[in-house]
Amino acid sequence: MKPIRVIPDRPLCTDAERVAWSRQKLGRLAADMSLVGDRLIAATIFFKGGDHDAPTALTKTEAVDASTDMIDACASGTELLRGLILEIEANRDELHLHGVEPAAFEVSFGGEVLISNVGAAGSILPDMTERE
Repeated sequence: MKPIRVIPDRPLCTDAERVAWSRQKLGRLAADMSLVGDRLIAATIFFKGGDHDAPTALTKTEAVDASTDMIDACASGTELLRGLILEIEANRDELHLHGVEPAAFEVSFGGEVLISNVGAAGSILPDMTERE
């Protein structure tokens, strides 16, 4: 499955605004999924920089049964995140043309954030490209 590019419909001035706007869009999708009895697992990489039409985030999602537990959701979310990292590596030149670079990541389950480094200092993305 190809990742979803989250592109703003208005200018967003700060990285915090970009994260909040992206979370709101993903929250709506999670709410829609719950109406049909499923829960949404989403892995998201937020970007910083770029102009108005640049993506604010790249996300991969998976719909799972409402009975899925947090451990399975974390495992699925981690695999989605690994796929996003590989996608970014493969499309680094295109993202550079938009003037964006990865800033943070998170994994959510049913709209609730499970894993996140939003606002953390240091390494932006974990090295998840090599398998054990």
